Amino acid sequence: MKKITFSIITATTLFLVSCGEEHSFLTNVVNADGAKVKFIHAAPDAPGVAIFVNDKKVSGVLTVAPATPSTITYGNVFPATDYAVLPAGTAKVKVTVPSLSDAVVMQGDAPLESGKYYSVFATGLAPNYAPVIVADNLPNATGNNIFIRLINLIPNSTDAEISVAGTKIISGVTAGKGGDKFVAYELPSYTGGTQTVALSIKTNGVVPANATLTLSGVNPSRAVTVVLRGLLSDKVGTASKYPAAVTSYLNR
Repeated sequence: MKKITFSIITATTLFLVSCGEEHSFLTNVVNADGAKVKFIHAAPDAPGVAIFVNDKKVSGVLTVAPATPSTITYGNVFPATDYAVLPAGTAKVKVTVPSLSDAVVMQGDAPLESGKYYSVFATGLAPNYAPVIVADNLPNATGNNIFIRLINLIPNSTDAEISVAGTKIISGVTAGKGGDKFVAYELPSYTGGTQTVALSIKTNGVVPANATLTLSGVNPSRAVTVVLRGLLSDKVGTASKYPAAVTSYLNR
């Protein structure tokens, strides 16, 4: 998984007087010819975060005017559907924690190309947070296929896999890896409409209690990213402080 990490700042030691101009999402960032970006909160011990690009806040729940950007909580994705459109070029990305007086926990420059798609993940545990950027290279739609990829952000795992209907379609994804390409899965006996697809996700050979996933309303050409997050227990029979869980989002 190709990734770009930025400088890391401990949340408890740096606070901002001002976090830049904040207006509606569309006023700030929409540019039809820009780069398409999704933000994913996958740092289990971090509070809700806000994303700033070129000192303008772009994170929130809604993306239609007159929406006011808010925070992204752990396990959630912004925008929930589609992508935010950001100006191409070198974007100055900053992640802050509003509940800690807008403390900056991650910041740096992200090279974004016009017309390309990206996922930006907030990862790690305090004080070692780090953003990771993954290019979303969407596959061409073919036949009755949907397309699935797995990104493993569980740092103490050694292996992750996905099976559908008993057939393993993705395997050997170690911690911090995955995301390079989508794997095709043909919808069985597809004749029209949408289907439900149940995924079996394993980490270190077992299915974590909070890592089950069923894809609903699926039809051919859909592309889905599955993200494993949290931590595995280091002792048998002992629950992890941040249990392994799964986030999924639509790329197309």
